[in-house]
Amino acid sequence: MKKLSPKKKSATRNARAEKRVIVLINLGTPKSTRVADVRRYLFQFLMDPCVIDIPYPARLALVGGIIAPLRAFSSSKSYREIWTEKGSPLLSLSEDLKEKIQARTSHPVFLAMRYGIPAIAPTIKAALSSIDNKGILHIIPLYPQHAMSTTLTVYREVQSALSALTKENDTLRNNVKVIYEAPFYNNTAYLNALAAQIKPYIKKLGTNNGYDYLLFSYHGIPIRHLNKIDAAQHCNMTTDCCNRRNAQAHAVCYRHQLIETTKAIEKRLKIPSQLVGITFQSRLGSNWLTPYTDMTVKMLPRKGIKKLLVVTPAFVTDNLETLFEVAIENKDFFKEAGGEKLTLIPCLNTEPRWINCLMDMIAKPRDFTAALETADRAFTYRTAAT
Repeated sequence: MKKLSPKKKSATRNARAEKRVIVLINLGTPKSTRVADVRRYLFQFLMDPCVIDIPYPARLALVGGIIAPLRAFSSSKSYREIWTEKGSPLLSLSEDLKEKIQARTSHPVFLAMRYGIPAIAPTIKAALSSIDNKGILHIIPLYPQHAMSTTLTVYREVQSALSALTKENDTLRNNVKVIYEAPFYNNTAYLNALAAQIKPYIKKLGTNNGYDYLLFSYHGIPIRHLNKIDAAQHCNMTTDCCNRRNAQAHAVCYRHQLIETTKAIEKRLKIPSQLVGITFQSRLGSNWLTPYTDMTVKMLPRKGIKKLLVVTPAFVTDNLETLFEVAIENKDFFKEAGGEKLTLIPCLNTEPRWINCLMDMIAKPRDFTAALETADRAFTYRTAAT
């Protein structure tokens, strides 16, 4: 065996000894179902310029004066429908996931929420303290597909927290390396986990004794969000832009990535394409990605679809949008339109295959920082231009 030089031995030892901390980041949740807590959460969420991307004065008037006060009451009622003894399902399930990951790695693992608590800034500070402010900070946004309102806003908030901490301790600049995990929409382990989660439900898909249709319901975004972070200026330039190869654009294109996720699951489970549909839920305004989930579930019974399966692959953790919007609200829409049965396939939550996928990410990170920096520059430039 070839011997390492003293210099290479030292580098190898340093690499092995380098400390690393993992921070899982999910969407967020109100502190409680109280109207005041829900209003506070909605205000923070919707005031994010990556979510409602209009000039600040107009955003403040819209969110602070109209949306948050009016929606707080109905959203509070919706949260009460899904709240458990442990509190928020999103938070409790995320905490369970963190604990299961921690049990399998020697690296410290932290959990933060983009909105609400545990907040990103204090979590990043605690995470860095756990490795004595030296080593690798590995950020894993828990979103399979990249979007301006998910992964990019996590990046911007983490960078803001790091900037503030660097002002307090300038040595962080040279002593900490930040790795942002890449979207995992096409990650083999993730796709295998998602396919395994869906498989038991589709054994009789398309038969008289089974479900008639499988709907992939993704979180909706405004169409302009696709263009706003597309430095390659590829998105929406043609009607088939998602199928025209452009690595730079597709690296940050939510629509392309969700299409790829759906096609990969169809292929793995050998589902006929005529039994599968893609829709988008949770719209807030016009000119969002279509078709809309609520309108689709109202229309499907007229096409003879009486038993419907719904999966929500934009999320890895069940939350208000899955447990209430799909499993309660859209189920009611479906039955009122003549449907017989709507079944929500649970998110991956703490499924062992999903945990294995995360362990693979920790062992072999895919650094997405450069793509995020490019998307953020495009976002900043186009925001300033409006």
